[in-house]
Amino acid sequence: MATTQSEAVIIKGVRGGLLVLLDEHMLWNELLAEFDQRVQASQSFFSGAKVTANLGGRALGKDELTALIEALGRYQMTLDTVVSTADDTRHAASMLELKSRAPSFAGGAAGRLAGAVLRGKSDDEANKRTAEVISPPTEEITGGGAMFVRRTVRSGQRLRHDGDICIVGDVNAGAEVVAGGDVVVWGSLRGMVHAGASGNDKAVICALILAPTILRIAEVAGRGPSPEPYKRRVRILGLGGKPEAEHAYPEIARVVDGGIVVERWKL
Repeated sequence: MATTQSEAVIIKGVRGGLLVLLDEHMLWNELLAEFDQRVQASQSFFSGAKVTANLGGRALGKDELTALIEALGRYQMTLDTVVSTADDTRHAASMLELKSRAPSFAGGAAGRLAGAVLRGKSDDEANKRTAEVISPPTEEITGGGAMFVRRTVRSGQRLRHDGDICIVGDVNAGAEVVAGGDVVVWGSLRGMVHAGASGNDKAVICALILAPTILRIAEVAGRGPSPEPYKRRVRILGLGGKPEAEHAYPEIARVVDGGIVVERWKL
């Protein structure tokens, strides 16, 4: 389904400036034109703002980012930070001396759903592209989109879905979550989790407290806290145990160079 104009450009006020979310599928020139149209109506409100631009997985070069800087400059707005999952885009940002980082949430439907919860959207809005499930011990949904679960997944319960899984709640020890795409847990993840089960090694696992019994992305697996059972080389930056109070920050796990790297998840 084609992206509507209201979905293509989303502008939100955040502490210290504006967050601009730009659709990653629309043609770049069309997207800039849509942005221009959105800002024109309230340009006095946006004037002087520092902007964080979330570009999703779109790969952009230096010239394309320069075009965005110029589009913002027409309304006295300054591009401060570029958020993207694409290495090329973040590299282009560094060439232009801009700050850059990976997204706070995993890309795709799971990230949009978690973001919808934080932005205070209604359940109806958040569920437009998902199926919400309630409480059976084993839940399986096939097809695209995301599985959105607003509850704790308890020991003995299992969630399985071909796409992304977004959980607003905890995943207790003894519970199992298997997703073809990303897994985002807005809570503690202490059970067994497998992202990218369809073979997608670009999938990620995110949680406010990431302390799984077993963690696996595609064919790369880990079991914390002891390093011996790992099937492939893994660098551990917080995986496999309850974080100390000073280190109890959200984390994201991804595959890097054939191993799993766990690092701070910047919200």
